[in-house]
Amino acid sequence: MIFVVNNDHTSSVLRGNHIAEALGAKLCFADLGGARNQDVVFVKEADRGLVEDAADRGNRIILDIIDYYCYKSRACPFYDLVDVLIVPNRSCIAWYAKLFPVARYAIIPHQWDYRINGMAQQEKFALGYIGKGFNQTLPTGWGGQSVWDSARHLEAAPTFNLHLALQRREERIALLKPATKVSTAAAVGANVLTYRDPSVVELLGDDYPFYVDGEPMPAIRMARESFGGAAWKKGREMMKAVKEKTSLEAVAGLYKRLGDGDASMLVDAPMAEAA
Repeated sequence: MIFVVNNDHTSSVLRGNHIAEALGAKLCFADLGGARNQDVVFVKEADRGLVEDAADRGNRIILDIIDYYCYKSRACPFYDLVDVLIVPNRSCIAWYAKLFPVARYAIIPHQWDYRINGMAQQEKFALGYIGKGFNQTLPTGWGGQSVWDSARHLEAAPTFNLHLALQRREERIALLKPATKVSTAAAVGANVLTYRDPSVVELLGDDYPFYVDGEPMPAIRMARESFGGAAWKKGREMMKAVKEKTSLEAVAGLYKRLGDGDASMLVDAPMAEAA
């Protein structure tokens, strides 16, 4: 298995550089490195010509789509060449089946960044949003701190014991988005205030205590009042399991199973949706 990236964005680093390093696999930048009859994992995007070359060399084409289709103007230029599409949850497979006619699917959650250091303190309630500004839709006076500068995201993670994962409520984004903010919160022993998006529920289950089912402000007040109590402790226990499931070691292990030919890693699209 080799990994191919074409930029140094955070998603390429986490799903390309870090996974390749964990597996001891080759990492190439917009190049195949001479690969023949191997699994080639293209991270998020690539030029069609390069993918055609990879297919002509007998390689299995694997695309780790991440959040590529969360942006309306995008379309994969080599959709018809993808043998395996890596997706963050089972629910989105039917949606992708309409776009990738020959692909099978591997469900692999997004890992937290192993460069995060420290754990969130539990003495005082500390609410924060870490991410891009356009994804934060809360009104003024929501009661926490925002960290929009990507250069500060890693160092900010342990400063909050309640992370916000309340992205824009577009149906497509909710369906396709990996639960990266949830895994980041789990990495530092924090709880997370989040919607019931498919990627999240597949990690946390249905009974996590800090889901937002209505307006976010009442949910924020409820979480603040729950700090240190039974619900808070239950949530943190559930987040411990997420930390294990989304560690680099665990996620790299899923890629290894895929590369080793583990048939249980592959899911077919529902026939009615793929037709």
